Amino acid sequence: MTYYKEWTDQDHLELVKNWKLHGLTNVEIAQRIGIAEKTLYVWLKKSSKLKKAIRGGKDIARAKAENALYELALNGDRQALFFWLKNNYREHYSDKPLSPAEADLMSQKARLAKLQADLAEAQLKAIKEDQGDQATQLNNLLDSLKEAVLDEGISPDNIVATGNGLIIDDISDS
Repeated sequence: MTYYKEWTDQDHLELVKNWKLHGLTNVEIAQRIGIAEKTLYVWLKKSSKLKKAIRGGKDIARAKAENALYELALNGDRQALFFWLKNNYREHYSDKPLSPAEADLMSQKARLAKLQADLAEAQLKAIKEDQGDQATQLNNLLDSLKEAVLDEGISPDNIVATGNGLIIDDISDS
């Protein structure tokens, strides 16, 4: 347990975040810590701070890669531009059409994003107005979101509250 606590202090969390930022997989992170991959996943379930550190590094790395690709595309790199368009506007620039399952998944993600946006808007409104009526509306929206999440087959354990609303946690990928 002491080893776990050591790796959930701020300095170690920053180190883990930087490892993920530099492209290390969860397997490689576990190896650097000196634990089994399964142990890392147990730790991730126990520590929202550790999960946030890994997600933060991963999100920063993705954003940097996306920005670099975008800059290449804007500066006339045809291959980068084509790649960017195919991945950001697949319905228009893909070599093959979306399968029915992929189209359904995109539709489900869009509905979930709309629910998250509505929830965030209601949260902000409730905070600003601080009225009981708004709290009831917020609770109704939360209930709707829970139902929608369950209907989409997403485990409630994968819904993570952030300062900006809710996100679907897919940390299990390396």
